[in-house]
Amino acid sequence: MTDRRAPWWSYLLTVLVGGGLAFVVGLIARAVRVDEGWGSAIVFAAMTAGPLLALAWLVLVSRHTVPEDPHAEDSVERAWMTRATSGALLDVVVLAGVALAAISILDTDIAARTVMAVVLVTAMGDTAVRYLVLRARG
Repeated sequence: MTDRRAPWWSYLLTVLVGGGLAFVVGLIARAVRVDEGWGSAIVFAAMTAGPLLALAWLVLVSRHTVPEDPHAEDSVERAWMTRATSGALLDVVVLAGVALAAISILDTDIAARTVMAVVLVTAMGDTAVRYLVLRARG
C-alpha cells in the first residue's frame, strides 16, 4: 500500500524529464526539418509534451500515489483486453498480407508514413471494437 503522497521532488522530476524529452524531440525535428525553421521544433515539442509528461508521471509519481492491485491480472477487463489485442493482431497481419499482395500486383508506391498510419489506426480500431463487443457480451 502506498501513502498516496509522492515526494515533492518526484513532481519536479516529472516536469523536468517530460519537458526535457519534449524539448529533445523538438530539437530532433528541427535538425531533420532544416528548411521549416524553428516552427516545426515548437510544434513537435508542444505535441509530444503531453504524452511525455504523462509517461514521466506514470514512471515517477504514480508508484507513490496509485495503490497496486495484487490481483490485477485476474480481472475480467484484463482478459477482455488480452483477447481483443490478440484477435486484432491476427486481423492486422492478415490485412497487411492482403494489402502487400494488392500493392505488389498493382505496382503501386505508397509512402511509409501512410502505411504506418493505416496499420496503427486499424490495430487501434480493431482492438477497440473487439473490446467493446467482449464487454457487451459480458
